[in-house]
Amino acid sequence: MQEIQALLNAIAQEGKEACAAVLDEAKASAEAITARAAATAAEESLSRRTAAEAEAEELVRQGQIADRLATRTHLLKVKREQVDGVFQAALLALQALSAEAQLAFLSRTLQQLAIPSARVILDKNSPIVAQAKALAIVKELALTVEVGADMGGGFIVATPVLEHNFSFPVLIEAQKEESESEVALRLFGNN
Repeated sequence: MQEIQALLNAIAQEGKEACAAVLDEAKASAEAITARAAATAAEESLSRRTAAEAEAEELVRQGQIADRLATRTHLLKVKREQVDGVFQAALLALQALSAEAQLAFLSRTLQQLAIPSARVILDKNSPIVAQAKALAIVKELALTVEVGADMGGGFIVATPVLEHNFSFPVLIEAQKEESESEVALRLFGNN
């Protein structure tokens, strides 16, 4: 019986040793898995943090660009208003011309155009209707002087095929198209 007991003890010892070896191996494997998982988690965390920092930097950059665009847009709007104000002031100055100055402008324009039998259509608020009809050039070219609608001052010279619009708003708009850049340059320099 001692032999059986010794054999049982040996088997038990081998079982304990085998279990201990399996346990040690499982423990080592678990530690390796844990270490790999921790390393992977650290890498993923670093990657996410790096990506989040890059995204935050991009958002800041985009915000700065948006701020600069908003500032520039506002500045351009203010400059546009100032340039428009210059041309609005010019229109008001034309509309405030004396009757004598308006009559001289009409007379010079009709002499330069020299279109016989044309119609001269004056603004309905024009102070020079009677004087315009009495101009020598009107009689010389057999022009018809009429009163039209409110066109913001000035006049139109019309023939059956063509109209020359010398209303003050049209003159200012033409001048604006031609010299807007120069006015802006004078107002703001190269800024």
